[in-house]
Amino acid sequence: MSGIQYNMKTSNRGFQARIMRDSTAIQEPNNQKEHYINGSGAEAHGRSSYMYLDTPNTTSQITYKMQIYVDGNNAVTFNESAYSYIYAMEVSV
Repeated sequence: MSGIQYNMKTSNRGFQARIMRDSTAIQEPNNQKEHYINGSGAEAHGRSSYMYLDTPNTTSQITYKMQIYVDGNNAVTFNESAYSYIYAMEVSV
């Protein structure tokens, strides 16, 4: 589970995020502009949550990370008033 805190303070801005395992995207948004504000004077603040159950089938070390693509001239700030996070749990069946 992960969460990203964001602020978009002008219109026509947006972003999308994906979860990576090492260099492989394991969760990607369905929409190019997952979070977007349109119109003059618009502003948005929030936290976007992501959840994914991964089955990597390995005993080797794995690195997870979030990648962000910003649309609209990089006018999105992250972690301005709060923090983003990633929680990982190993589940045995």
